[in-house]
Amino acid sequence: TRYLMAPSGFMLRAGEGYFSQKELLFSELGYGVTDWLTLSVGGAIPFWFVSNRFNVIGGLKLGLSLGEMVHLAASGSIWWIPGADPAVTFGLVTGTVTVGTTNLNLSLAASFPYSLTTGAQDMGDLIIIVAGSWRLSRTLALVTENWILVNSTAWDATVPMINSLVLR
Repeated sequence: TRYLMAPSGFMLRAGEGYFSQKELLFSELGYGVTDWLTLSVGGAIPFWFVSNRFNVIGGLKLGLSLGEMVHLAASGSIWWIPGADPAVTFGLVTGTVTVGTTNLNLSLAASFPYSLTTGAQDMGDLIIIVAGSWRLSRTLALVTENWILVNSTAWDATVPMINSLVLR
């Protein structure tokens, strides 16, 4: 249902769940409430033990399949740190189209970053994500996730990109 950080168009079935650990820092639980609705919750747990740095990452994802090869999803996420600067409360609203099967697929997504304060748009106005997965065996897959940050001020580049290729 996800690549590295970005969502795919695939959905969890009702009653399915996952635990995800990213960079030894971000922990997340996801649960398929229905075949078309997934909820997730997590946090950067190590920061819970730093003074006043409790945080929560929450999300929901709605999706459907248009046949066996085309999958659509809309998702939203928020990262909330109570007591911190309001600019630290931010999230993404994302629309994803995935073509393929769970064994071989390609996704195109458009993410719109937001924060609860104005002027905190370092990530830009739009993030375009191209991601894919190719299952090489029952226990090994090649995954790529590539982000283009449109109008970003986070780096000194006209079109900053974050690219990845991993074995999972």
